[in-house]
Amino acid sequence: MIRAGMKLIAKNGVAGTTLADVGIAAGYSRGLPVYAFGTKDHFLIALLRSMEVWFEKNLHKELSGKKGLEALRARIGMHFYSLRRDPIAIAALFSIFSESFYGNESLRVEVERFVGQWRRGFARHLEEAHSAGEIAKVDFEKTATVYLALVRGANLEYLMGNRKLDVDEFEEAVFSFIDHSLAVA
Repeated sequence: MIRAGMKLIAKNGVAGTTLADVGIAAGYSRGLPVYAFGTKDHFLIALLRSMEVWFEKNLHKELSGKKGLEALRARIGMHFYSLRRDPIAIAALFSIFSESFYGNESLRVEVERFVGQWRRGFARHLEEAHSAGEIAKVDFEKTATVYLALVRGANLEYLMGNRKLDVDEFEEAVFSFIDHSLAVA
């Protein structure tokens, strides 16, 4: 049901997707998602958490033995890998992000927690890079926020019609910007 819901949300948005639609698309009854999740908000939170589990599992592998700038690059690379691997999941994720802006408190809190982990990871790697002498001191939180916005913006630009652009080129452009902004040789 999670995958079926993800596809529907990527295509129709959160508002355009009902739990009944999810049940039917998954090959079950219209009522099974209500039985399994209770509410649409609970379904959306379950969907976010399933994405988070996948991302964190794969990120853990990518970060193994890496610190500082190498870890920052690996973390950023995972965002682009996710886009390459499953643009439908990323489109659904952005739809959920957008829905969280409009007074849906439980969803907003979950999205903030979800995205906060990404931001804290970026900041942690920047701090490691500074401690290792790879970069000068920066405001780790603000810089992490800018870099995360850059990565999300590149993902969104790709999804919003520039799919003809190469994801590898987007990724290299982001790395180039970061290297320039940090004065990395």
